[in-house]
Amino acid sequence: RFQDEIIVIDHSTTIEEAASHSGGYSGKGGDLLYRWGNPQNYDRGNNSNHILGDQHSINWIPEGYPGEGNFILFNNSANEAVEFIPPVNEDGFYTIEDGQPFGPDDIIWDSPYYSTAMQGGAFRLPNGNTLITDCDSADIEEITENGSVVWSYSQPGNNANIARAQKYAIDYFDQIDNGIVGDINGDNILNILDIVSLVNLVLSGNYDVTGDINQDGFLNILDIVSLVNLILVN
Repeated sequence: RFQDEIIVIDHSTTIEEAASHSGGYSGKGGDLLYRWGNPQNYDRGNNSNHILGDQHSINWIPEGYPGEGNFILFNNSANEAVEFIPPVNEDGFYTIEDGQPFGPDDIIWDSPYYSTAMQGGAFRLPNGNTLITDCDSADIEEITENGSVVWSYSQPGNNANIARAQKYAIDYFDQIDNGIVGDINGDNILNILDIVSLVNLVLSGNYDVTGDINQDGFLNILDIVSLVNLILVN
């Protein structure tokens, strides 16, 4: 965040591979696979390439969603959500030209103005709309591609904040056999044991719908954070 860029690394490496330049799915060990937002951090580009600032909530747009594979995030310095297309080759690896910064040169979509000094979220929805979170104002809005607001929610209270939000499908709870979202171990209680079980699921690479808390089709750190929040409010 404070370097004004996003970074992609290879999570498939072992500890030994991560300390080297080989190994893992990418074959590059612990090397950075991709970085974008402020190439002056690695002595390339200029001020015109410095696009991000204090950004939050970077995520890949899921497969099957409009813009699938693109990155979307909340860019706090510009007070907007942005979407951009990372440069990848036919094998799915990030590419960069010698002496040049990582592309792209610019974003492909940005939201209307949202002013929040801290945090904020942006998540693409299956219908192509985007769910935006204005943390300071504790507002959530679903907007269309052209910025029209089709749904909104404001958390009451003088000190209310909403860092980010996810929208669940109407049939979300129908997919949970035991009826308790986040009850990974099936004991009908949400606690630290479910977090441990979910962490193990994420590390194993196996998919289980009970662990897909945000219902994006993936098991990752976002699900762990969502589960922690579920436990804290219950």
